[in-house]
Order: sequence, then structure tokens, then C-alpha cells
Amino acid sequence: MQTFVYKDQHEFAQAAFDHVAQIVANYGEEIIVGGSCTPNTEHCLRQLETVCAAWGYSPARIAALADIFESENASLSEILEQLGDDHV
Repeated sequence: MQTFVYKDQHEFAQAAFDHVAQIVANYGEEIIVGGSCTPNTEHCLRQLETVCAAWGYSPARIAALADIFESENASLSEILEQLGDDHV
């Protein structure tokens, strides 16, 4: 088992925000790879980003993940629309 040591509460909370965002992104990635859009993943990451910033933590990693999902959702939605899939 790996032990993590944080210099203070702020560093711990930052790591927690980033870790939760990565878990959400990993789950969303499975959905995207399965061929479906995942607006809920994008929305959840944007909420985490907002809360993170509001509480004084850096939202940079979370914003990057949210941007990736925004782009992937838009691309996949466009592809599915062109294919005539009504499950967008």
C-alpha cells in the first residue's frame, strides 16, 4: 500500500479534487470508447472545476479534463448525427 504525505490541508484537498476528477474522467472515458456521448461526465467535471476554484484551489487539471470531454462529446455527437443515430 502506498502512503501519501501532504505538507498541509490545502495540498491534501487539492490532491483530492484532482483524484476525484480523474475517477470521473476514467468512467467517462469508458462511455466515450463505447461509442456514446457522456454529457454527465462533462457536467460533473465542470461542477468540480467551479467548486475547486470557489474554494481557492487550482482547477487547472480539472478544466483540462472537462475541455477534453467537451471536445469528445461534440465530435462524437457530430459523427452520430451524420450517421443518423438518434441516440445523441
